[in-house]
Amino acid sequence: MRTMTPIWSDEVCRIHDRPPGHTPTLEEAIGYYTAESRPIIEATIEAAINEGTPFDVELSIRTAAGRRIFVRSMGEPEFEDGRCVRLSGVFQDVTTRREAENRLRLTQFTIERSPDSVFWVDRGGHVMFVNETACNVLGYTQEELLKLRVMDINPTVDAVSWGDLVAAIKNQRSIVLESRHRAKDGTIIPVEVSCNHVLYDGQEFFCAFARDISDRLAAAQELHRYNAELEKSNRELEQFVYTASHDLKAPLVTIAGYAGYLADDLRDDRYDDLPDYVDRIERNAQRMRDTIDDLLDLSRIDREASEAVDVDLCELANEACETNRALLDERQVTVKIDFEVESWRADVVRLRQVMANLVTNAIRHGCLSPSNAIEIGSVAGSDNELRIYVRDFGPGIDPEHHERIFRLFHRLTNEPGSTGVGLAIVRRVAECHGGTAWVDSAPGEGATFWVSLQQPCSSLEATEQHDAAGHANEANSLSPR
Repeated sequence: MRTMTPIWSDEVCRIHDRPPGHTPTLEEAIGYYTAESRPIIEATIEAAINEGTPFDVELSIRTAAGRRIFVRSMGEPEFEDGRCVRLSGVFQDVTTRREAENRLRLTQFTIERSPDSVFWVDRGGHVMFVNETACNVLGYTQEELLKLRVMDINPTVDAVSWGDLVAAIKNQRSIVLESRHRAKDGTIIPVEVSCNHVLYDGQEFFCAFARDISDRLAAAQELHRYNAELEKSNRELEQFVYTASHDLKAPLVTIAGYAGYLADDLRDDRYDDLPDYVDRIERNAQRMRDTIDDLLDLSRIDREASEAVDVDLCELANEACETNRALLDERQVTVKIDFEVESWRADVVRLRQVMANLVTNAIRHGCLSPSNAIEIGSVAGSDNELRIYVRDFGPGIDPEHHERIFRLFHRLTNEPGSTGVGLAIVRRVAECHGGTAWVDSAPGEGATFWVSLQQPCSSLEATEQHDAAGHANEANSLSPR
């Protein structure tokens, strides 16, 4: 092999960055090959000379100008009398093609490893190519997806809307839209799709990149929930400041007034009315204490939740009655307890507040006749829901007040001991348990107060339930009768 002398054409010289007519030695010719290619070309030539093996190899060389390029060398040996006398063939610069192939391989690798689903679709909506991500997200094999059309994957697209979409993509060249994909198991996946129109070799294709936006939509919904909750809190705060300033100021004004009368009478040595002044001052001070205590209870509901436990509802009802035993006896109230559902998982401290406030409310405002009665019970609602009720047979409530009585400091009577916070506490506790509170009543027909509660569930479901209850009553700040 070492005795052979290469003969280069002018094109081969140009490829090697040598002048036309250059005649290299075999060692020089082989020396242009890069270190990783040189053993291969040497073995290839040896096999051609010794075994008569034709060759067609693509290897890298470094030209006389220092350029690293790819070349294709094809040749066949010629033998005379069993001896190789010549190697003849073709030498080509294939750098451009190799670089294009490398770029194509990199592109293919990028597409296959893309975190987005990639689809190539023809004019009729038939899937021509999908990457591995699309298969994983939708649960199909690649073979299965290649038998489908866009209409099989996207439930929002039919033949008519596909035509409109094609026209829009062609007009704009590229569009981004939000849509939905249906997985093999029927799961609907919200997606953001970037669609591009491509003309290749006289044919139309559409390349689509689809990204699962479930997490993004969930985050947006959560942000919306927080914003709505903040707006609701701000409205409640405005109402609270306005009403609290009035309801807390009223007893202070009364106390200040009677303290003035007391001072005047003491200065003038008048003592007959002093016991009455002191009694009024004490009652108004107690009213302030009760109001402040109820407000503190209301503020703690969202911040100090206890773990849900199995609560005996009959026991809570009896406790509420015993707490109000003096008032029950004074008004000769008959109590009927009838729980269809006797146990429920809930925050026992908050549920005890609900029961106590509802029973106290019914006695104070619904038991005003000589023969008084209240009913306490529960029924099973739909969708894993419990409904607790407390019913009285008193004067009833006009429908125009049905929501107002749940607002902070809203009262229909001046019944002693009422702070105007109890029903607000009831509704807030219900909302924290995924439910709400309302009243069924009409003038002269008594009143039935209802509280709905959901069974404890996952933190996400609980948040959604609480949010739904909050939105249902968003326009109504909490408060009692």
